Amino acid sequence: MKNNTIEQLNEPSIIEKFKVWVLDWFTRLDLSTAKILELLTYFGVGFFVGFLLKKYFKYIFIAILILGLGLFILQNSNIISIDWVKIRQLTGVSPEDTLGSLFQIYLDWIKQNLLIIITGFVGLLVGYKIG
Repeated sequence: MKNNTIEQLNEPSIIEKFKVWVLDWFTRLDLSTAKILELLTYFGVGFFVGFLLKKYFKYIFIAILILGLGLFILQNSNIISIDWVKIRQLTGVSPEDTLGSLFQIYLDWIKQNLLIIITGFVGLLVGYKIG
């Protein structure tokens, strides 16, 4: 009877096993404090965007549509001039880039940052569900 009690005291508790499992999981994913903070930030941004989309999607869509249509009309009326070369320089898109090459660039970025994308998407879904 005493041997069982001593063995039970030496055995790690469920909380200790869970703590070891979480630390092992963080080690396998190479998660540092800075990386966890970055993931939480993307989750928060995704949550905020999902929440706003659920509540105000119609208004945001109409505002973007009116803004785009207004800029198009103003540019065609020669009231304003949009410097597309400067916009391409700011976004990093060269004139030789095609839609396929841009898609490939974004797909490569997604592959490199898969954990961030998943975290942001989960935040978006949670925010959309709560909103």
